[in-house]
Amino acid sequence: MQPSNRGVILISICAWLLLMPRSTLGLLEALNIENRHEIVTKIIGGDDVPVGAYPWFSRTSWPKCGGTLISKEFVLTAAHCVEKYIYQIERHGVFQVGALCRDDDENCAQKMEEFSARLIYVHPSYTPELLQHDVALIRLNGESSITPAKIDLEGLADSFESGKSLWPIGFGVLEYGTKFQPNHLQHVEV
Repeated sequence: MQPSNRGVILISICAWLLLMPRSTLGLLEALNIENRHEIVTKIIGGDDVPVGAYPWFSRTSWPKCGGTLISKEFVLTAAHCVEKYIYQIERHGVFQVGALCRDDDENCAQKMEEFSARLIYVHPSYTPELLQHDVALIRLNGESSITPAKIDLEGLADSFESGKSLWPIGFGVLEYGTKFQPNHLQHVEV
């Protein structure tokens, strides 16, 4: 599967969580995935993402959170990343659209743009204790010139039943028992 197709599936899942009147836990039950009620910041066994594979990936200026550029001025992220810090984020937060490398001024040769947050919209039914409806939209203070991820809800349910791979992406730790986070964006096939 090519990285661009991986993104369509990943974004479709995020959009589905945002648009459907169904909890994250309900989705996990529908997919027969163990229900854990915890946030895990790992990309165990991940590999460096090639330049251009996920140009719409967005990273926050605070650790452990990523997002997806879904339009020229909106980033989709997890509510648990922003819910407690809306005031601070709207005044001081920075979003890096196109993030590929954390500690590289050249972003590993991939185009990146930085924006502050104009507004933050947390799903009105978000339940922190259960991580239900764990989605939020960030309205950027400007428009990105980077192409947003494609959202294709057609056939989303079929993709779960067909055995297609999913590709989580992020800067999570690569091995159990360590806190070291990689400099380069990672992805792993699941």
